[in-house]
Amino acid sequence: MGFLDRFIGGPPNVNRLAAKRDITGLLKALEYAIDRPIRKGEDYDMVKKETIPIALSATSALAEIQEPRAIEPFLQFVRENDVNFGNEFSPLYLSPVPRILAKFGNTAVEPLLLWLERAPFEKAIAATALGFIADSRAKGPLIKISHECPMAVWALGNLCETQEDVETILSFLEHSDHWFQRRAYEALSMPRMAHVAANSLVALCKLDISQETDYSKKEKKRRAKYLAGLALCNLGDPRGLEWMLEHATGAGFWLIGNFNDPRVAKKLSDYLQKTEPKLDHIEDQSKRGFEFLGEEWVFCALGLAKMKDIRAIRPLLKIMSLPQSASHIYWLFEDSYYNLAVNALQAFSSELSEPLATFEKVFGVQISNTAEAEIRSNIELLNDHGIALSRRMDAARALTKVLDGMSSTMKHSCVAEFCSRCQEDHCKCTPCRPTTPEN
Repeated sequence: MGFLDRFIGGPPNVNRLAAKRDITGLLKALEYAIDRPIRKGEDYDMVKKETIPIALSATSALAEIQEPRAIEPFLQFVRENDVNFGNEFSPLYLSPVPRILAKFGNTAVEPLLLWLERAPFEKAIAATALGFIADSRAKGPLIKISHECPMAVWALGNLCETQEDVETILSFLEHSDHWFQRRAYEALSMPRMAHVAANSLVALCKLDISQETDYSKKEKKRRAKYLAGLALCNLGDPRGLEWMLEHATGAGFWLIGNFNDPRVAKKLSDYLQKTEPKLDHIEDQSKRGFEFLGEEWVFCALGLAKMKDIRAIRPLLKIMSLPQSASHIYWLFEDSYYNLAVNALQAFSSELSEPLATFEKVFGVQISNTAEAEIRSNIELLNDHGIALSRRMDAARALTKVLDGMSSTMKHSCVAEFCSRCQEDHCKCTPCRPTTPEN
């Protein structure tokens, strides 16, 4: 039976075939995705847009049925159609391809082990799928290619059992390539590492590098120490908190929000207040989010939000007010600042349903009728996911302006003290009054 004879009715209905658990039909659907010709008036991208969902859905359904005959054709499809779900350095654990392959379980191990000997992208897909499967047969081959494939380092995190395994992954924290460092950090942050690697991570954090004279080596060790501290915080280890309270920078401010500790709330809120940026040039579309706000300020806002501290609301709105092109994607999150702020703000849905009480509690001032109407209308726009993103950003920007005005009249809880610089009494939150120099 020829290709056109089998599929004269158009693309196969994979959902219907899956519901019937029609193995023959699903295998033919996968074959359709592989053999689908480019017809007159079509181009390669048009065909790929049709065949990729078919191949993914059909193979996923066959994996649920545990039909191993789908593994090789699916691998062939991925290879021949240049399925662009990343490259050998990207976080392929977020891609559907290795996850679908992993659903086949141990039956996929042997074909995947052969793929470890192929081109870099094929190596990365196979390594990621083997990491999900976590079959012990893969440990040796993964270690063998770990120095050329960052995803193999990540995969070893799910196969880590001994101290030697831990040391292998730890060594990549000092790698000269930051992609290897990231995958090692992610591997060391996996839940199973809480029992296997925590003590080694603590030891690395305590490592004294003050006597290291080689600047390059010292910087690598410093970076490794910091990533070890981040991993400990990800694992919820209180020893990571103690270390980060002293050394936190960047993403560390976000991760210490995992701990419900009043010292964390004070550290983050103090930093937000002292370093709050002024968005005077928000219309400058050429700058990215972290250039407007500063990455540490963003991370402090996200960390405070993790603790469900209402003082995070205004900073989150300020992050959301950035133009779309200014949204910066940070490697730790693989997402934009805007989306991170939107997701974090969802923790305050009940507070935002009663915005007046919430904002009066935050700022300690009574809200005027005009401000009340503006706040309520803009919160409605923020919660309307059916409108354009630009309109929601405009609403966040308008709310930020209202709240900034409230902040300027905010009651201070600190006590006025005599200042030797300006020779007047004022609180620490208030800058010194400029003095006229004597002639």
